[in-house]
Amino acid sequence: MIYGEQWQPETAQNLLTDWSRGEQLPLIKIVDLSQIDARGAYSQQTQTIYLSEALFHQETTYAPEIITIVLEELGHHLDAQLNSVDSLGDEGEAFAALVENRQLSSEQKAGKIWKVDETYVRVKGEWCYLYRGIDENGNLVDVRLSKTRDMDGTKAFFARAIENAENSPEQVQTDGLASYPRAIEEELGKEVKHTVLPCTANEIEQSHRGIKHRYYPMMGFGEFDGAQRFCQAFDEVRHFLRPRSRMGEIVSLSERRERFQNKVSELKEIFLATA
Repeated sequence: MIYGEQWQPETAQNLLTDWSRGEQLPLIKIVDLSQIDARGAYSQQTQTIYLSEALFHQETTYAPEIITIVLEELGHHLDAQLNSVDSLGDEGEAFAALVENRQLSSEQKAGKIWKVDETYVRVKGEWCYLYRGIDENGNLVDVRLSKTRDMDGTKAFFARAIENAENSPEQVQTDGLASYPRAIEEELGKEVKHTVLPCTANEIEQSHRGIKHRYYPMMGFGEFDGAQRFCQAFDEVRHFLRPRSRMGEIVSLSERRERFQNKVSELKEIFLATA
């Protein structure tokens, strides 16, 4: 059950009746990406679904993606009406999958939309290229350091990403680097849609901040393999500790602190078990 065992059937029936009349539906507002730092978000306080205006750029609009986002946030709205506490897991994604008749696998590690970009890091005084990918919920797809920003480096990133994710995306969003179209087609499949987004519309750009802020005080890395291990470990731990289950999720400071503390305890147990 998407909404756990404590949901209120009577409330659900009343909502169904209201919705059939076009009543009690959440407001939908289009806002600047900087206001929500995500493609979509839901606020229980205002009972409003917020969509990033970047979704509606004429040259990059992808209607099925927008529909899925609205369904996911509607799923979060429904959870807020049916339960006094947030359901475990991403009930919005599960709700959207149910409506769209899609299968959700417990083993699926990445979503159907990948946001990929490359950023610079300095290794032994020379610039190298850190390829990074997240999915539509902000989940880490993969991280790979490359000495070159070319076809070989791009294909190597996607080859390892698909191996780790265990499923191909439906769409890959990038900044338009020339090597991306061919690399996507050869490594992920011809059926995967490639969309070019401006930097301000792709959330992966903001996601680089974590590794950048951690790496700057070190004034670069001294060795390539060590740099690769550090970047991958940093992103994996950062992803594990993040308090949000999806981009744009509104989490109070007290709840964020509690989630973080629980994650730290869990991570310590993992480290002790593998030591």
